[in-house]
Amino acid sequence: MTKNLIIPLEIQKRELNPAINLVIEALKKNWTVFIGQKQQLFPFIKTLPKSVWYLKSIVPGEHALIKKIYSSKHLITTMDIEGLIPANIPNAYKQRYSYENIKLVKKIFFWGKWHYENFNRSFKKINKSKLEITGSPVADDWINFSYKEKIKTKKQILIIPSFGFANTETKNLNLNMAFDNLGIKNYDSIKNSKSKFVKNLIDYTELDYEAQKKAYKSFIKLIPKICNKFQNYKIVLRPHPNEDLKMWDNKIKKIKNFSIDNSKDPSLHIKESEAIVHFNSTMSVQSCLMGKKVILYFDINKKYLNVISPVVKKVSKICTKVSDIEKEIRKKNKTNNYKFLKYILKRTTNPQNSACKEIVNTFEKIHNSKAEYFDINKFNSSFKSKFLYHYYNSINDFIVPFLSYFTFIKYFERFSHGEIYRKYNTSRKASFKKKWRDITIKNMRKKILKNIDLNKNLKKHIKVQKHFSGFFIITNSNYKL
Repeated sequence: MTKNLIIPLEIQKRELNPAINLVIEALKKNWTVFIGQKQQLFPFIKTLPKSVWYLKSIVPGEHALIKKIYSSKHLITTMDIEGLIPANIPNAYKQRYSYENIKLVKKIFFWGKWHYENFNRSFKKINKSKLEITGSPVADDWINFSYKEKIKTKKQILIIPSFGFANTETKNLNLNMAFDNLGIKNYDSIKNSKSKFVKNLIDYTELDYEAQKKAYKSFIKLIPKICNKFQNYKIVLRPHPNEDLKMWDNKIKKIKNFSIDNSKDPSLHIKESEAIVHFNSTMSVQSCLMGKKVILYFDINKKYLNVISPVVKKVSKICTKVSDIEKEIRKKNKTNNYKFLKYILKRTTNPQNSACKEIVNTFEKIHNSKAEYFDINKFNSSFKSKFLYHYYNSINDFIVPFLSYFTFIKYFERFSHGEIYRKYNTSRKASFKKKWRDITIKNMRKKILKNIDLNKNLKKHIKVQKHFSGFFIITNSNYKL
C-alpha cells in the first residue's frame, strides 16, 4: 500500500519552506510526496495516483479545478494561505471559500480560533467534522526560524509596502483578477449587482486601490525622512512580489543608508531588523510573532483605514507622523500583543506538536487505503504524460486567450482570464517565472535536509526525483511496500 500526498504551490518564496516541513512529517509516516508549482502538477490530475491533495486555497473561481480533482477520486484538504488576513468586509471569507467547493473537500484546516470563528460566521450550514484548527505550517515556520536561527538584530529598519495595485495605472486589471478568483468571470456584468456581498467587495476593492495609490506616494516621501532621522541605521525596502522595482528605484534618489532588496528570505529580513514599518502587510503578524516593533505608517485620509485588516491593526502601532515612528523605534519596550497572537495563531512558541504533525496525523486517518503504487520512471518517459503536459500548456497559453474574445457568450465566460492576459499584455509564462524559479534535485534535497532535526535515519533514506515538468517526487526509501 502506498500513501500519496500532493502539494501544489504557487509562490516559491512564500510557500516552499513551510511545505517542506509538511513533507518531512509525511516522510516520517512513509508517505510519497509530490510537490511543485501548481502549473507543474495540474496537467496530471487524472493520471497521478489516488492521493490526498493539500491545496493552498479553494477560492470560488477554482471550482472547475477542484471538481476535476474530486472527480478523479482524490481526497482534497486545504489550508488557506491568505486565511489570516482576509478583506475587511462582512462575510469576507466568501471571497476565499464557497459552499460548492466546501462540499467537495474532506478537511479544512485553520490558522487558529480567529480564522475558524470568522469562517463559521460566513458558512453556518457546514458539517463541522470537516473543520480542524491545526495551526498553519507557515506560522510554524516563522516560529522555527525564530528559535533555531541564531541571527543578531542589526541597527536596521525594514520597510514593507504592499502596493500591488500601485504597480499599474489600470485598476480594472486588479478588479478583474479579484473577481475572477471569486468565480465572477465578467466584472463589467456585475457592476450593478444587487448582492450586498458583491457590492461590498467592489467598494472595498476600489477603496483599496485608491488607498494603495495614495499610500505609495506617502511612502516615497517617508523613506528619505526615515533615512535622515536614523542615519546610523540601515533602511531596507522590501517590495511586494507584485510591485515593479522600478516604481521605487526611479522615485527615490540614492541615499547612503538606503537599499532595496527582496532577494532574502523574508524571515531573515525580519529577524535581523529592529523594527518594521509597513502598510497592511501579512508580514506584520510574522514580525510581531518574532518580537519586533511593528509600525503601520498611515498618513492618508482616515476613510482608508477601512481597507486595513483588523488583524493588522491589532498587531501594529499606527503612526501618522515621522516623529511618531521615531519615538516608537527609539523607546525601549515594544507593545505586548501576546494575548491577541494566541487568539489568531494556534501556536506562538516552539512546540513539539507542530501544525505539520497534526495535519499529517489527519492525513493518516482519511487517506485511501487502496491507493496504488506509482512508477515515476515510467510516468516520466511515457508519451501520454508528455502529451498531457504540452496539451495543457497549449490550451492555457493559446486557446484560452483566443476563446476569451467570446466571453460575451455565457458558455465562454469561463475563459475570461485569457482576456486579462490579452488586455494587460501579460501571460501565464510571465506570471509563472515571477512566482517560481527552477530548483535542481540537489537543491531540493539540500532544503529538506536543512529542515530535518536530528533524525539521522530519515536523512539517509530520503530519495528525491524530478519530473520533466518540474515537480518533485520525494520518498522515504527505507519504507518497504
